[in-house]
Amino acid sequence: MFAAIQSRKVMPTYNIMNRAVGTSLSLVGLLALGSCTAVQPKPECKAQTGGYAAKYSLQNMSGMCEEKILTGETISIQYYGVGRDTSGKPKLGILASRVADSLAAADEAGLMSTVDPDIYVTVTPEKPAMDGMDPVPAMTYTTTASVGPFSSLFPNDKNTCTIKDLGAASAQIPLIPGDKMAMPPTEDTPAVDLTYTWTNLNMLVTPTSNAVYFGADLEIKDEDCTATYKVTAVSPAVSCEGQMDGPDKDADGNPIQVGTGKPDETLCEPSDDNGLNVDIDYACDEGSLLCVPANDYPQMKNK
Repeated sequence: MFAAIQSRKVMPTYNIMNRAVGTSLSLVGLLALGSCTAVQPKPECKAQTGGYAAKYSLQNMSGMCEEKILTGETISIQYYGVGRDTSGKPKLGILASRVADSLAAADEAGLMSTVDPDIYVTVTPEKPAMDGMDPVPAMTYTTTASVGPFSSLFPNDKNTCTIKDLGAASAQIPLIPGDKMAMPPTEDTPAVDLTYTWTNLNMLVTPTSNAVYFGADLEIKDEDCTATYKVTAVSPAVSCEGQMDGPDKDADGNPIQVGTGKPDETLCEPSDDNGLNVDIDYACDEGSLLCVPANDYPQMKNK
C-alpha cells in the first residue's frame, strides 16, 4: 500500500571458514581449526516490506467502544533503507489495512478524504489486461502512514531493533453512498474517523529471523472510542479462513472454493506453501481470520 521505494539490497555474507581444508594439516592445525567459532555478522535493522499479520491484545479502552474493539488485522510495512533518513538510519512506515481499504474505497467512489501525514501511492494492477481488452490503468490515491527511524543501524545485544515513536497517522473518510440500482442493491458505507499511533516498536532481527517478528504498543482512536493494545505481528500475513465448495465452477468444471467465515487451525501449520516460520507457534484469530503468533512478543514458542 506504499509507493515503491528503491532500498539498498543486502548482499549475502559468506564465512571464510567454509573453505575446503587440505589433508596436509597437522594435528595441531586441526585442533586450532576446531577451536574457532564462526561469528556471523549482524544484519542491519530492517523490516520485510509487505503484509504482517498483527494480533491486538486489548489493554485499556474509554468512550463508546461497542463493536469497535479489534483482535487483529493485516498491516502493511514499507522498509526504507539507509540513506532515506537524514540520520543515516533505516526506517519503516506502518499502514493498517482498515485505513488503507477505507481510503481506497473512497478514492474509487471519487470522494475526498483527509489524511495526516499524506502519502501519494500508485497501485499497479496485479494482472495485465486480457487480449483484446483495454489496458487497466494504474491508480494513484492519497493514503497515510506512521513513519519513523530505528534508533540504531544494527540490533542491540538482544538482537532487537527499536523505534520509540512512529507518530500518529489519521484518516477522515466521508460516507460512501451505496448503489440502490444495483442487483442486489448495496448499502451505504459509514464515514470513518481513525487515528493510529504506534510506539515502542521492537523488531527481532537475526540471521535466522530476519525482521519477520515484532512487538509494539498501539493506540487506536475510532471516533469517540480510544483503545490501547499490545501488538504482536509476524510476516507473512496468512489467512486461516476455512474454505468450501461454492456454487460456481471453474473452466474445468470443478467447484470454486469460497470462504466459510470460520477459522481453520490447520491452515496455520508452517509449511513451504504458506511460508510461516517454524520457530513461531501460531493460532487462527477468529476476529481477523489470520494466522497470528500464539504467544505475545517476545515469546515465540510455547514453553
